[in-house]
Order: sequence, then C-alpha cells, then structure tokens
Amino acid sequence: MNRALAHQSSDPTPANALWESVDRRLADAARAVPLFNRQHVTLVSDRVENVQHHPLSGVPYDQLWVK
Repeated sequence: MNRALAHQSSDPTPANALWESVDRRLADAARAVPLFNRQHVTLVSDRVENVQHHPLSGVPYDQLWVK
C-alpha cells in the first residue's frame, strides 16, 4: 500500500497494478466476502431538504425539514 501511494500521483499505471494486487491479497485473505451491495431508496417531496443517508443507520429523519 505504501508503494502504491508513493506512485499514485507520479505514475498512476504501476500504482493501479499495485492497488490491484493489494485488493486481490485482501480478498483472498478475507473470511467472508459480501455477495451484494445494499442500496437504499428514499422517496421525498421536492419540499424536503437536508436529505442525507448514513450507510449504517439510514436516513436521519430528525434532521429533515420541509420548506
């Protein structure tokens, strides 16, 4: 990772290959690998503002407001 970071800005092609090897080694060493990424859809009116989404807790409804 340190080598990939060092080459990232000056020579991105070898850095990408290094990142690929890092990713492969981490995936091979993983005990479990997620099979999908969860996606959340939040339907709100155009009047609702400050709509945010937290990956663990979802939408903080107490932070929304209506125009």
